[in-house]
Amino acid sequence: MSEIFTMGEPMVVFIAEKPGTFSKVENYSRGLAGAELNFSIGVTRLGHTASYFTKLGKDPYGAYIHEFIEKEKIDGEKVLFTEEYLTGSYLKTKVLEGDPAVYYFRKNSAASHICPEDIEAQDLSGVKMVHITGITPALSEDCRRSCMTLAKRAHEIGAMVSFDPNIREKLWKSREEMVQTLNDIALKVCTIRP
Repeated sequence: MSEIFTMGEPMVVFIAEKPGTFSKVENYSRGLAGAELNFSIGVTRLGHTASYFTKLGKDPYGAYIHEFIEKEKIDGEKVLFTEEYLTGSYLKTKVLEGDPAVYYFRKNSAASHICPEDIEAQDLSGVKMVHITGITPALSEDCRRSCMTLAKRAHEIGAMVSFDPNIREKLWKSREEMVQTLNDIALKVCTIRP
């Protein structure tokens, strides 16, 4: 069993190799993104064991991500595959000044369909720490509830819970919704007890 458990949405990212609009740039490099996936990579490279839960589409992106998870020695047995939804991705521009533009293709993605029942089904035996970010609850109402379910389960087994708000305003319907939700999760992560 892994020491650390996290969940989230991994995505394939295509990064422009030269500055310019999509119609002007011909070459993109492929990579992976996802705050919780990056966290899992970091802790395993530091010598810890980590389990990463997500839902991926049964598509080339999902296969690529799953292969990467296993190559990084992250426990990928918790990954669920679905034929109903696709794995998310995004394009990122290259700029000489300022912030690059990012174009997400993640609406209705496989990971946005993570639900509390998925979290209840997870074996958390031996888990000492659970990591949650503020990105996952922005994906859907089910994902919000899943974050709370995971925090509750972590407290029930006596695991520490870390919460990184990782603010991404672009993912939320409004700033007010983002602030309210992230504050609510932060408060409940600190106060939930069995």
